[in-house]
Amino acid sequence: MHTKRTSVGLGKYPRNLSTPRGPQKKDESFPLTYVIRDMLKFADNSREVNKILREGNVFVDGRIIKDGNFGIGIMDVLSFPKMNKYYRVVPSTIKSRNLLLKETSEEEAKSKLAKVTGKHVVKGNKIHISTGDGYSFLVNKDNDNAKINTNDTVVFDISAKKKVIKKILKFKEGASALITNGRNKGKEGQIVNIAKGTRNIPPLTKVGDIETSTDYVLVIGEEKPLIQI
Repeated sequence: MHTKRTSVGLGKYPRNLSTPRGPQKKDESFPLTYVIRDMLKFADNSREVNKILREGNVFVDGRIIKDGNFGIGIMDVLSFPKMNKYYRVVPSTIKSRNLLLKETSEEEAKSKLAKVTGKHVVKGNKIHISTGDGYSFLVNKDNDNAKINTNDTVVFDISAKKKVIKKILKFKEGASALITNGRNKGKEGQIVNIAKGTRNIPPLTKVGDIETSTDYVLVIGEEKPLIQI
């Protein structure tokens, strides 16, 4: 296996590609086989990819994945420990590409950032927190983590057996943010204004001099990015 580039781009969705499985949105992710074979060039064909996967050499967010159709999407961390190679999936600023694999360090690859998309009270004085890429957490109502709101970002260690929230990045003015979708995808800056929206107007957020849908904004740091983009 070998590597060629620090950042590898995903172009337009290839034809005849299997529909990816997993928590990421189908139209915003790519099958693991495609990522390993066609982007990273770690294998020449699907048979070689399957061998790599069977041997347990591929980790996604700290878990061994052996399914070649598992979908890889934004903020996923892809690790190849035997090769000492680690990547984070980020949006591309290039129009012809949807996503990039940004090579990162082993230490930084331990941190997962996930946008909070749901919050509701459940039995036992608990609050259920869910993220857009399939993670969920149960926190006590009197815990500081209960202050998490939708659009905030939770940070946790994917190398730990039990996923525990280490940090909350609040969705607020002054926070460092990344635009994940739309024509301005891949651009980052500080949030300067948040408009809640109305029944007829969707919520909008201004990142630097760019106004975009709040759904497209991911907080990645307090004043500065917590990770390399």
